[in-house]
Amino acid sequence: PLITGLAGQHLIRVDDAHEVRIATLRRANPEHFANRDDKPPPYRALHFDVPLGWSPGVNAAGDLGWVAPRAKRVWSVVERQHEQPMTSAEAIDGWTERLTARGLTWTAGDTNASTVDDRDATEVSFLVGRDGDKPSVIRLNVVARGQWTLMTVWQCDSDAESRLDPLYSRLFTSVQWDDPESLVEAKATLRVRPNAARYQAELARARGEVGEVDAALDIWLRLLEEKPDDRDS
Repeated sequence: PLITGLAGQHLIRVDDAHEVRIATLRRANPEHFANRDDKPPPYRALHFDVPLGWSPGVNAAGDLGWVAPRAKRVWSVVERQHEQPMTSAEAIDGWTERLTARGLTWTAGDTNASTVDDRDATEVSFLVGRDGDKPSVIRLNVVARGQWTLMTVWQCDSDAESRLDPLYSRLFTSVQWDDPESLVEAKATLRVRPNAARYQAELARARGEVGEVDAALDIWLRLLEEKPDDRDS
């Protein structure tokens, strides 16, 4: 559904990012989507709104996002899976390294605790720009779940920060981050075959990937007790 966000004295309509992207692609290539309406939509762990009229682009760090016309404003929500577990602090360090690699100077403000979709997050504000240019304001929120991270990145011109706060609040609160598909599928499979060691092991791996280490360890220990010679797990 379309939702209206207030930006200063102007009302900006927002809608689900995936739906906006599909509508844009459908207009560009209608033949490609002609026979797809009957297919069930794929599982998506991440949902968030974007302002209508903004176009795909990148923010200061190179993250994919949605860019306002004729203004230095970008809204990005990025989900990543890493090879190893990552903390919020490590993710923020990696993000600022990308700023530096792109030739930008930056100054970090205070680091505060926050929440994204009721998940514990870390929020940092930045002033980012090139020497001699007016800097942009960036509000970065990071959630870390084991090998998964979620970043929300709001970038705007410093002169418009307070005026755009209502729009940012609407976009930020629209973010919904559910379990990754691997964990959802592992749970569903185990409901059908609850005694299969193979699928219990898959659930343990999926739980470990999202940082549920104690739950994963409990499954592994139970498997070792019940089937110590089962090498397939």
